[in-house]
Amino acid sequence: MLISSIELREIRLPLIHFFETSFGRTTERRIILVRVTDNHGAEGWGECTAGEEPFYSDEWTESAWATL
Repeated sequence: MLISSIELREIRLPLIHFFETSFGRTTERRIILVRVTDNHGAEGWGECTAGEEPFYSDEWTESAWATL
């Protein structure tokens, strides 16, 4: 098996109810989807649900995108 392609997509999912903290209000969730396809056409999907901003963790959507 050889990887023939890797595709990244960012989607924004609206939340049913907003999430609010002292940092502000969130009404959607940004998620990175990854699709990997091999030379036989088999594919697999993965996701990264890092935070919106680097508040309490170094992992956030922008840094995850750059790393991937």
